[in-house]
Amino acid sequence: MLIFISGGVRSGKSTYAENLLTSSLPNGDNPHYIATSINTDGEMASRINKHQQDREHSGYQWITWEKSRDIHELTDHIPGKSYVLLDCMTTWLNNELFGEVFDGSDDWMKKSFQKEKMDHILYGITSLKQHCSKVIVVSNEVSYEPLIDEGPVFQYVKVMGKLHQEIVGLSDQAYLIEQGLPILMKGMVLK
Repeated sequence: MLIFISGGVRSGKSTYAENLLTSSLPNGDNPHYIATSINTDGEMASRINKHQQDREHSGYQWITWEKSRDIHELTDHIPGKSYVLLDCMTTWLNNELFGEVFDGSDDWMKKSFQKEKMDHILYGITSLKQHCSKVIVVSNEVSYEPLIDEGPVFQYVKVMGKLHQEIVGLSDQAYLIEQGLPILMKGMVLK
């Protein structure tokens, strides 16, 4: 099963995703967490620390995989039938488009490069979906703010929007989180 969860920054996406994953976790299993963020500055360090603390105090023993790119490689390491939370796709796309260290190249603006990276991400998600019992993917809604020009930010938002559409197409359920409240956008609530 694949579940996609999106929403604005600080909307409660990660907390909802963690609770949704663990609420159906088979007894004795440990949930897996794929962390795509790279510690680049004080704010990111603080956000990473908060997520780590939340998982530590959740009552579950999370198995954390820090993987900023090439997520498909984890299927060789995560046991089959696992329950997995990937947080977050927005950062993962950023890492795939720009690399871990941005070299100033404008390759990422080329449609062929964007498509290659989108296909690579979709392959990673499909690999996890086929290998694991439940996968939850968290992503930010980056198109909430008005965009004035068609520069780099606009191009990034377009790629993310297309990627969201593709992932929702693959998903069994999709949720939009608004002010901490989940809104089911696709699928049925499973009991």
